[in-house]
Order: sequence, then structure tokens, then C-alpha cells
Amino acid sequence: FAGAAQQGFFSVGEQLSVIMLVGAASLSNIFWKEISHAHTEGNIERTRDLYLKSTRTLYFATCCMAYFVIAFSGEAISVLLGNKYAAATACTALMIFATTYQAVGQINYAYLMATRKTKANMWLTIPSTVTSSALAYFFLAGPDYAVPGLGLGATGLALKAAVIQAALANLQMFYICRSNGWKNGFSFQLRYAAVFFALSVCAVWLTSFLPKPHYWFAVRLFAAGIIYGAGAIWYTCKMAGELGIDQSKFRTLFKELKNFADLRRTA
Repeated sequence: FAGAAQQGFFSVGEQLSVIMLVGAASLSNIFWKEISHAHTEGNIERTRDLYLKSTRTLYFATCCMAYFVIAFSGEAISVLLGNKYAAATACTALMIFATTYQAVGQINYAYLMATRKTKANMWLTIPSTVTSSALAYFFLAGPDYAVPGLGLGATGLALKAAVIQAALANLQMFYICRSNGWKNGFSFQLRYAAVFFALSVCAVWLTSFLPKPHYWFAVRLFAAGIIYGAGAIWYTCKMAGELGIDQSKFRTLFKELKNFADLRRTA
């Protein structure tokens, strides 16, 4: 529909999203084993805790990475691939956004397979597959086609991926929680996304005063990473209880870092 140039733009976003999903794939394999073991033993409470904490923690972690990468994706593409790929920025940002829900989808899939709910997984997946094909045509087809579309090219495909992944992940979460009688509010998605989006905006704004030439990009990225990282650590500490992280471990880590810094100053 869109030609070789649009395929190239989509490929850029796809490759970046694949890299970001490597860690999620590794975690889902561990989760699969743990859920299967807890389910076989009939330990419902542990199964619930594993699922809820894993989905939230993985969504939190992927949002943390995704929003920082999205913030600098446009400039990174121009610096690394050249200005001819600058038009791939929107496509890349949408594909990276989609990974936040793809990661959760992997946990959902692992849960459904580990608990032998393969039929449910099939019925949950079929509507998204059919809808995906229809949306792909609608976003790609030009306005002058017999059945007109939006003609968005690579950006349309990326938008389709983001919509489908978000809808499927939430549908799976709703089914899993509803079928088990678990209470799982979905507001955490908006909260995590809003905070990391705000942190990325702050990091970009605070580093916008540095020189603009491309050879300064690494300096701006490093400075933004420190700002964003500090904010991410603060928010992780704040959400430690919700994510199932022991806050005492953070206090111990910060204490050790302080002691190390003191030793370096006195050396």
C-alpha cells in the first residue's frame, strides 16, 4: 500500500520495539514456571500475588524505558540513521508505546498457558486478529480506494499495533481477574504512564538549553538520563509497596552508596 520508504520507516520502529521486549520475554518464561507450580499446588493466593505483581512491575518497567526512548527517538533517528529517516519518528514512538502492552500481553499469555486455559486464550485472541486486519486496511488504504482509508502508511500500521496490543492486554487482564474473582483496578496504567511521560518532558526541557548540534546529542542524552533516572528512582521508591518491592532494600542500597561516597572523599 505505502511503498518501500514507509516499509523502511516501519522497520526502524519494529527493530527498536523488539530490542525492548527481550527482557520481557525472559521474565515471562520465569513467570510461566512459577505460576504453573503455584497453580498445580492449588495455591490460589500465591498465584494471584504472582500475576498481579508481575503485570504491574513489568508494565512499570517497560513504561520507564519506553517514555525515555520515545522522548529522544526523533533526534536519535536523525543522528544515527540520517535525516531521510526523520519521518519515522511517529511510527517509532507508537511502536515503542505498543511494547508496554506487548510485555503485559506476554505475562497474560504465560498465565493462560500455565493454568491450562488454552481455549480461553484462543477466544480472546481471535477477535483481535480479525480487528487487526480490518484496522490495518483502514489505516493503510488511500482515500481514493474503492473502500477508502486514511492512507497513514507506516504510522498507521504502528497506530494499529498500539491500539490492538492495548486492547488485547486489557481484555486478557479483565478475563483473568474476572474469572478468578480478583480485584484489579486498571488505573495503574494511567498513573504510571502519566508520571513517566511527565518525567520525560522534564528531562527534555531541562536539557533543551544545551547546544543543539548533533555532536552534542550524547551529552544531552546523558544529562537527560541522569535527570530522568533520578525521577524514576524516586517514583520506584514511592510505588515499592504496590510493586511488591521491599523498601528496606532501597534504604540499604542508598546507605551503602553513601558509605562508598564517604570513603572515596576521605581516600
